[in-house]
Amino acid sequence: MDIQRLKMLFMWCTIINGILLFLSTTGFLLAPNMALEIHSTLFQIPKESVSEIIYILLGVYKIFWLVLNLVPYIALTIIAKDE
Repeated sequence: MDIQRLKMLFMWCTIINGILLFLSTTGFLLAPNMALEIHSTLFQIPKESVSEIIYILLGVYKIFWLVLNLVPYIALTIIAKDE
């Protein structure tokens, strides 16, 4: 696989995962009561804990998105300019 294909792969991974992160965060911010109700019912977790768990999971997802998608894409972009 050449650098251009790898760069395109990471570009699309970054875009798709960024959209998923944005939609998840926006959905939780716009309808927190609905999200708390659904998750507490599905997983039998107290509503007080669900908010904290979702906040932690979104933070971990954001870190993974940055480290595993965005940083490799930027690195490949820099490498591709040198060629």
